[in-house]
Amino acid sequence: MTIKVGLLVCDTPMDSLKEVYGDYVLMFSRLLPSVEITPFDCLDMKYPSDPTLFDAFVITGARYSAYDKDPWIQQLLAFIQKVDALGVKMVGICFGHQAITMALGGNVTKNEKGWEIGYININFNETGKQLLKPLNDSMGILSMHQDHVTTIPPGFQVLATTEKSHVQMMVKPQKYLTIQAHPEFTAGYCQGLIDHREKVGIFSSELVKSLEDINQIIEQSWYTKIITDFILEKSN
Repeated sequence: MTIKVGLLVCDTPMDSLKEVYGDYVLMFSRLLPSVEITPFDCLDMKYPSDPTLFDAFVITGARYSAYDKDPWIQQLLAFIQKVDALGVKMVGICFGHQAITMALGGNVTKNEKGWEIGYININFNETGKQLLKPLNDSMGILSMHQDHVTTIPPGFQVLATTEKSHVQMMVKPQKYLTIQAHPEFTAGYCQGLIDHREKVGIFSSELVKSLEDINQIIEQSWYTKIITDFILEKSN
């Protein structure tokens, strides 16, 4: 059985990092090796004419804000609403997590506590433990965000949290699974982003010095499993 996934690409890595680590299509192909990925360039407003030909859509991260009024972002939110009506599953990663929130009646703002970057531990609540069966109550993942979800859409459940940003993962059973952090990132790619953003003044040296060791073990295969299992899960 071929699992067909439409990858809604909302950004492209900077050239120096793309040369080493690849673009988002390659990153998500590594994260989800058992699925057939068809990419769509959301910044160029490219979408499938028939979304029902796909088992699911995955929305990538981006440097942009889901609450901005750029035409391509508004088109993305409209596509999410269209797919919602059709009943095709969606997975949102970082910006994708936030875009799904904005499209379906939740809220996203800039985090007053600042950036959450590098290696972090997300803490699973009882719902998360029951639905996802994580390997531990707290699991590592790589993060890169300042915006965050402050109000979840109707029908969604929070699965995991951090002290800095409460909605780290959420689900609407058999319809949506979203993750604030980046299971597709490698430590090298994430460190490259941090180094660049420190160099250009986006991140302070104090923030960077305070970060945990980025090379700690991340169980990427577990994130692969929960996303793949979610896509394959049949409706009751």
